[in-house]
Amino acid sequence: MMNRATPIRLDSATGHYSQPQFWYWQGVSGKRYIHSVYDPQNCPPLPGAIFVAVKRNGIHRTAVAVDRFRTVLDRAKEREWIMQIAHLGADEIHVHLMAKSHDHAETILFDLRSAIEFEISVAA
Repeated sequence: MMNRATPIRLDSATGHYSQPQFWYWQGVSGKRYIHSVYDPQNCPPLPGAIFVAVKRNGIHRTAVAVDRFRTVLDRAKEREWIMQIAHLGADEIHVHLMAKSHDHAETILFDLRSAIEFEISVAA
């Protein structure tokens, strides 16, 4: 799904670019969804939010999983989840926080998952 993701770079006060803090991921519908970028070990609990687990490859990003965080916070499950994400090779967690409701989040999740599945089938 590398061709369906684009970074948003923000200039720092020094004029140097850092790692992008935000990425747009495009669903199969063509809609783009902005995501905040987190390190898997430092991603805050965001019950119900949509996430894309991402593997960095230079300036490119490849989605390795897309899902929603559980709606109930469970620290043991959270640690297990972080280990699973690391096992997939994810270096970043991209989180979409703009869904207006549960149903809207499910629609976005379906759109993003469909795009990932399409990319995988084309690459095979």
